[in-house]
Amino acid sequence: MKKITLIILTISGLTSLLICFISCEPKMKEAKDFDIKYPQPVITSIDPTTAKAGSTIVVNGENLIDSMGFVVKLGTTNITSKIIKSTHTATSFSMVMPRICDADYIYITNSYKVTVSSKDKFTPIYDSTYITSIPDTLCTAANFVIKGKNVDFITSINFGDSVYTVVGSSQTPTILTVTSDDLKKKVSTTKPSKIIISFKCRNGNDLPIKGGIVVIASYPLPVLLASDPDTSVTITKGDPIKLIVNDAAVAQKYLAKITIGGADTTFTCSSPYINTFMPKRAKLSAKAKKVDITFTGIYGNAVTYKTWYRFQ
Repeated sequence: MKKITLIILTISGLTSLLICFISCEPKMKEAKDFDIKYPQPVITSIDPTTAKAGSTIVVNGENLIDSMGFVVKLGTTNITSKIIKSTHTATSFSMVMPRICDADYIYITNSYKVTVSSKDKFTPIYDSTYITSIPDTLCTAANFVIKGKNVDFITSINFGDSVYTVVGSSQTPTILTVTSDDLKKKVSTTKPSKIIISFKCRNGNDLPIKGGIVVIASYPLPVLLASDPDTSVTITKGDPIKLIVNDAAVAQKYLAKITIGGADTTFTCSSPYINTFMPKRAKLSAKAKKVDITFTGIYGNAVTYKTWYRFQ
């Protein structure tokens, strides 16, 4: 189509024709829609759908490999690192399921942000939990350590009427540690008292209830009152040393350890007067050397004293 364009300028009431030209409008091509087809992962099956925690499963499907980016999740938990790389192909891969997880669907997201899920949930099976060691006394000034088998399946501990929710980082399959800081938040006492401890586990099995645990606020720490010889005396490897401690060290069965020159000797505080010796394996120099004397209680509380000796 042709179009005539006129530009008219008006000056002091006079109208002048300046330009008249003819222009042609270009013909526009009709736009077309284009569908960009991104590679779409497909999960056809997971095998098995139920297995023990930490077992290996196989994910089957299509377009399951992506060199630019590939994310696998169990629910909202990223488990991409669990893929066994040597098994990863476009149609399947094997992966080790987390030891601690909840039943959920498996989701795959590729680099094109396309996400698909499995039609079946993966459901973990948890073995039974057994406790082999638990303290008879709970001290809020020291960690409370429980030992056994599959204790990382414990989800909460009832200290009397107070519930402590277990944090995953505080446990391994054989050891569960409740820190003294957490105990102080959950257990309150001004004098020795007795409580009952019970547990809840992922596997649903009932653990034996521990009754009559004595709770105290803190244990008195040992005090090193004196050592013989003192720093004015020159000693050598194997020479006798006498340590004098307070009654607390004896009452709480503290374990004492002298560390010097890369060697140590350990003994139990069975009386206020402890006779021991300088470690024979110690690497000593002629000048005065620092000696660490560490006292550790049966519930983990400890204190270290430092002194100096002169050697020959």
